[in-house]
Amino acid sequence: SLLAIGVYGSMARGTDAPYSDVEMLCVLRNDASHESHEWSVGPWKAEVGVLSRAAIIHDASTLDYDWSLTQGAYLDLHPIIDSTRFLPTLRAHVFGHSVTEFDRELRATLIGELYEVVAKVRNALETGHHDYLPLLVAKTATVATFAIGLANRHCYTGAAAMLQEALALDDRPDGYDDLCRLLIRGDLADAQRILG
Repeated sequence: SLLAIGVYGSMARGTDAPYSDVEMLCVLRNDASHESHEWSVGPWKAEVGVLSRAAIIHDASTLDYDWSLTQGAYLDLHPIIDSTRFLPTLRAHVFGHSVTEFDRELRATLIGELYEVVAKVRNALETGHHDYLPLLVAKTATVATFAIGLANRHCYTGAAAMLQEALALDDRPDGYDDLCRLLIRGDLADAQRILG
């Protein structure tokens, strides 16, 4: 039976634009399978996730390198049906990790994700593939933004806002602000400027 229905994303935050997706979660009391239904009509797209109570708690409790982006959906849920006030309890699951768990994921993100991109930048320079640098800059800034979110225990409101939000957080690495601003401006044509 149905436990709750909520809208998330830009519609829940009231920041939706004419072409924003309609994103909804339907939570079932039983152990139904995890399903996602997507369709588009005209200029807009809808996505409805159908999850069991246990599955959504598991998803909200996930701590991964992109936690700061993916888990924000559980913080902005706007209830349509939620007589038991289940949806607000998901916030505790998003932030219910120990300092040790956050630190472990931050280290894994720096070593497993960021250092890998840095190696690709070095290889692109070594082999003269400077046309690959703009994509690597975007990847570097994205992974660094995820790391900053983890370090600050901050979930971004969405991909469109995460760079600006990260610039307002503490514990940003040296060079991040300049790299981030280059990406925001789309100023990625000059390899020397990117690496400066």
